[in-house]
Amino acid sequence: MSETAFEAELRAWVDQVYRRRGQLARRRVEAQVFDLLEKERRWLTLLTVIVMLGIYGTPFIGAAAVAGGLAVLYVGSIASGLITVRYASRVERSIDPSEPARAAAEAWETRPALDPARRARLLRLMNLFRAAHLPGARELLMAELGELSADPDFARWRLIRDLKDLILAEGPALG
Repeated sequence: MSETAFEAELRAWVDQVYRRRGQLARRRVEAQVFDLLEKERRWLTLLTVIVMLGIYGTPFIGAAAVAGGLAVLYVGSIASGLITVRYASRVERSIDPSEPARAAAEAWETRPALDPARRARLLRLMNLFRAAHLPGARELLMAELGELSADPDFARWRLIRDLKDLILAEGPALG
């Protein structure tokens, strides 16, 4: 593989790693938002049950109490919705859409000098990363990352640390 072709493939792979990190961060934010919405649903269910009990008890507590219960439901649901939307938008804004590209550019600029032996190790790492969904490949990938981390130049390279974090965060679902 020529030097130029290797550099192009390496750059594409670095971009892919950081895109995957961005997707993982996005999935985490989506999970937080869904948790907020689930809490909102529980709160509104409770308010609705209270109003339904009030309607059921109309003959005993009177129409004014039912109207009060409806007002509580109305005001409570609006207030709860506003609070939930504010929290959800704050969580959504916590993600910077340009972060994966910025991190990939930084990793690319700080890459160590690559002699033929290091290029071969990186090619092995790239291939293992692409095949990490296959049985046994994830363990080989982690072992290769451990060996690369023993090299002082690779250990200082942000990509190696970020790749290790990505693999650990994605777990068995890598691929």
